[in-house]
Amino acid sequence: MFLNQSLELKLNFGGRRKDDRGDALITRKNIGLEQDNTFLNYWSVGWEIQANAETFEDDDIYRDSRALIIKDEAWQSFDVSIRTDRRKRIILEPSFNISKGAIRGIGREYGLGLMLKPTDNINLSIKTSKQDRPGSMQWVGVVEDENGINIIYSNIERKQTNTEVRLNVAFSPKMTFEAYYQPFSVTMDYKDYNRLDEEGSLNVSPYPYNGNKDFQIDNKVGTFVFRWEYLPGSLIYAVYNLNDNNYYSAEDSEWSNSKSNSLFLKFDYFFQL
Repeated sequence: MFLNQSLELKLNFGGRRKDDRGDALITRKNIGLEQDNTFLNYWSVGWEIQANAETFEDDDIYRDSRALIIKDEAWQSFDVSIRTDRRKRIILEPSFNISKGAIRGIGREYGLGLMLKPTDNINLSIKTSKQDRPGSMQWVGVVEDENGINIIYSNIERKQTNTEVRLNVAFSPKMTFEAYYQPFSVTMDYKDYNRLDEEGSLNVSPYPYNGNKDFQIDNKVGTFVFRWEYLPGSLIYAVYNLNDNNYYSAEDSEWSNSKSNSLFLKFDYFFQL
């Protein structure tokens, strides 16, 4: 029934030592169990279950000197994926992930991979995923008012779509084309705003924050490379880099754009003296 099977237990435990920033902290504490199965028909099924215990988080003290250490809630996740026969010219690999935390709620991710090999000289790979993940204790900032310093956090909803396309074409042993293209988009919705009530905890209370931290990202990056050995040892390279970044701030109610597309040409000529 099976060509091979594997089962792996993963333990991850770590943190920081006591130093000038404060006492020692446990920042990673999780356990995972992963299994992969390949059947006689070369189809495969894999799954992983992971449990993350409640730990501490010190990332925010590097953002602002007034920030404090907080707790990171316990959460669990489950992944499953299926892959069709890897020997075929068309290979499909769907996947699904679900995660859950008491405060953040339930998150989901759907993925699909497609690999096409229409000929021995052409390889096309497309991987796409769509996430809908809530989050808790997302850093917002520090606000000072008549009551003193307020460290603000938010519960969030993140929607993300990511696609990666890779293409390799060998027109001949001396002429090739390679391409990588990645459109990527994120929508971040800050659901509410709360002030931290106690250091080293998850205790918060509502705060009348006046700003709006919602944002969107819509980026496209890519690299396209043409290579031709027009004479023995002599090469022509053409490389086009795509970098198109778009950011929307709800607070400013506008999009900002940054582009840095570029084209490089390189000529090599080999001769003997």
